[in-house]
Amino acid sequence: MKKSAIAQNIFFILLVLLVMASGCSSSDDTIAPPEPEETENITETEEAEEVGEIEEPEEAEEVEETEEPEEVEPLPNIVERIETTDGLSLFREALAKTDLADTLNGEGPFTVFAPTDAAVQQLFVLLGDEYNSFDDFSNIIELQILNEILLGHIVEGNITSNDFIAGPLPTLLPEDTIEFVPTEDTFVIKDASEIRARFVTFDLQASNGTVHTIDKILIPQKALVFVE
Repeated sequence: MKKSAIAQNIFFILLVLLVMASGCSSSDDTIAPPEPEETENITETEEAEEVGEIEEPEEAEEVEETEEPEEVEPLPNIVERIETTDGLSLFREALAKTDLADTLNGEGPFTVFAPTDAAVQQLFVLLGDEYNSFDDFSNIIELQILNEILLGHIVEGNITSNDFIAGPLPTLLPEDTIEFVPTEDTFVIKDASEIRARFVTFDLQASNGTVHTIDKILIPQKALVFVE
């Protein structure tokens, strides 16, 4: 009996040792976790290629150069406007006979009611055979009267046809006026004589004012006796 008990104890001890040895072995043989799969490394070159694949924005179309505005020629002054307007040659001669050309070359502004050549010819007819051109205005009195007549054709300010209103208008001749008189859809000009002046053309623009052409020489009161 004692041998049998001893044998059982030895068997039990060996069994325990076997179990312990098996536990240690299984601890050493544990399976290591799988290593993560290697991710594909993108090289700098590949990255550059990928960046290059991005579509580049289209270049903006070149904006067409705008054409430079054409230079606008400056307006002539009143004297130059009269010199370049057909049908005013005799009025130009009258201005040249006096110092009024210098006045009209000034800053102004002025408005000139310029009689046409036909209107000036009527004055010569009215004065008689002794007057066929402005060269016949030779003495001081005649030149003074011519100067007064011409001053009666000039007013201060830039008056266009849109500015016409009925009523008197002072001229550059002291104590002299002309008058706008309405008729139909326009105006006529009343001077000291009985005949009204009618407009031929309107609004010839100048750098220092405006020129209108009329079909009659305007006679101021001071020159009325000489003309009659």
